[in-house]
Amino acid sequence: MKKQQIYNFTISAFCALFIVSCGQSATDSNLTEDKNRTKEIDSSNLMMNIGGSIFSIPSPIQTTLLMSQVGAEFNASMLNSKDNADNYSSDFLKALNLGIYGCDLGYSAAYENNDLSLKYLSTIRNIAGYIDLENAFDETLIERFSNNFSNKDSMLVLVSEAYKGADIYLKENEKDDVAALVIAGGWIEANYLSCMIIKENNNKLITERLIEQKTSLLTLINMLEQLGSDDDYWDLAAELGELYSLYESIEFSSEYVPSVTDFENKTTTLKSKREANASSEQLNSIIEKLLLIRNEITN
Repeated sequence: MKKQQIYNFTISAFCALFIVSCGQSATDSNLTEDKNRTKEIDSSNLMMNIGGSIFSIPSPIQTTLLMSQVGAEFNASMLNSKDNADNYSSDFLKALNLGIYGCDLGYSAAYENNDLSLKYLSTIRNIAGYIDLENAFDETLIERFSNNFSNKDSMLVLVSEAYKGADIYLKENEKDDVAALVIAGGWIEANYLSCMIIKENNNKLITERLIEQKTSLLTLINMLEQLGSDDDYWDLAAELGELYSLYESIEFSSEYVPSVTDFENKTTTLKSKREANASSEQLNSIIEKLLLIRNEITN
């Protein structure tokens, strides 16, 4: 299959996976001035243009930040061990776990675990070197991260700027197939972490976020099928297809509420409600399937 160019990636927790110099390095003052971008960063999606079709996947950083905001306790044991990095023999597994480690980096950063964040960043750089992505890294990256660990807003802006450079690098080198796997790994890990938290304390907001993933899951499957060049891609798409069939059994109810427009501030707030009627059996089936998929990739 002919490779397509990546159109537009936006910020995600694992955007630090691919770092390339964007020109001048951002200074601490630049990052502080840009900290108001955080809200924009939090709500962003990952986007790809493949064959004229736009694929939009929720950024894992949305989920990892939600975990910290709802008071879920930080648990490093949920993350993919850095020691596993040497076990991934194929480029396919390396790219998938690049996304997984990137999400783990985002999770660590969301909880301001600076030491662990730096270790995951180092692991990510090492894996990238094995799949010909070492040139995407800015050599000053770790130093810049280290200098801004005390300001989470600055960290997010730094990661955002780095991802813009990564977008350029991937476009120029037509690595959209690798990028799709990184996105898949990040999506799987973010929802795996959600599953682990739900199993621990059944948090309502995290549960709702997991159930909302039906549409993005279908998008991910379609993206992998279009980019797939061997059985590994299609096997993963098939596994995710089995997960999607579990989502299809969930019924959604909608309640229309008129939107509210603030003409002075030029904003519109949507008020309509959409609720999922998922039984505990349906939810548990989704959780167990997600855990299986993730552990097959990481073990």
